[in-house]
Amino acid sequence: MKFSHLALPVPDAQRAWAFYRDVLEVKGEEREVEDGLLVTTSDGFVLAFIEGEPTPGDGRLHFGFSRETGDEVREVRAHLQEHGAREADWIDMDGFVSMKFHDPDGYVVEVFGNRREGDRQ
Repeated sequence: MKFSHLALPVPDAQRAWAFYRDVLEVKGEEREVEDGLLVTTSDGFVLAFIEGEPTPGDGRLHFGFSRETGDEVREVRAHLQEHGAREADWIDMDGFVSMKFHDPDGYVVEVFGNRREGDRQ
């Protein structure tokens, strides 16, 4: 089986998509549906923003995006800080770099990568 989609209840589907598109630079084809917006990425994953009350929980439940290197995660962190994203967790250790942050609807999102040769310490 292949993991194919994630549906997030949000109060404003267009606003939620704008954050993922413009700040996180997620690329995909968008399609409006009766109760929200579906975004299909080039690898076929569907990110669905469904009109409703967010259910972010306590932060242990989260989803993530991978980057190739720890330095790429550090760059994303700086970019998110410039856009005022609220950081939930930061890990920078040998072999693993991770940032968790809250999206505009309170969901915890992780960006992580494995440190490779050439990354700064």
